Amino acid sequence: RTSSCFLALMPACAMAFAPAPSTLPSNSRSATATAPRCSQPAMSLGDSEVRDARRGFLAGGASLLTLLPLVSSNPAHAFENRVAPKGKYPGMNGAPKKGVGVGPDADGKLRFCGGEPNCFTSDVKGEIEDDPEHYYPPWEYSGKSTAEALVEIEEVVRAYVPGTDGIDGGGWKIAKTTPEYMWVQYESGKHQYIDDFEVALTEAGKVHVRSSSRLGYNDFAVNGKRINALAAALAKKDGWKTTQTTPSTHPEYWARLTRGYD
Repeated sequence: RTSSCFLALMPACAMAFAPAPSTLPSNSRSATATAPRCSQPAMSLGDSEVRDARRGFLAGGASLLTLLPLVSSNPAHAFENRVAPKGKYPGMNGAPKKGVGVGPDADGKLRFCGGEPNCFTSDVKGEIEDDPEHYYPPWEYSGKSTAEALVEIEEVVRAYVPGTDGIDGGGWKIAKTTPEYMWVQYESGKHQYIDDFEVALTEAGKVHVRSSSRLGYNDFAVNGKRINALAAALAKKDGWKTTQTTPSTHPEYWARLTRGYD
């Protein structure tokens, strides 16, 4: 829609900033009258026409400016369970990484992480040994069906309190569920950053997990704390085995929290 607005204003823009023919030398005026523009018939404009065009451009530009907030790609979220007051700056929501929110791929896997240390996934690109800092082991369950396992995961998600361990004060919402997949969005309190958390139950007895930030580089352990909180709650239920992220399992990730220079 934005492109259409600009295209509609282009003719007026060209006329608005073109000098009036009466101010041009005679040879320039002749060139203006005869040179083709985008395969359109040649024409010359009088002073009054140029003035009208300029007025039209300014009016159209003002109208376009009023539309810009409407075409913003990521308007600020407002999760109903927010507990922290919003900061004074506009929300930094960002957009989900490619492949996030669409569910597992044809091989039943979630998206791998990029190079930023603000992501964990059970499905790294290549071998686990090639990307140990991003790898997070799948949750395991037994004595229940896939549907029952997903129900218990949803119970844990819904019981998660915004602001737990000083994170996710902006609240959360379940953005998508299918019989084998769940996508949850979490929001930070002050700057309203959005993180994406996904689980996929595509392998018998296992739950592939992914948690990542949309923006930035260092997440100050937000994704690690979130995974740990959800995993700990799930492990209290019968038939579940989960893993915690710690300085032993992900040394570089947790070291950044203490260094604080990223």
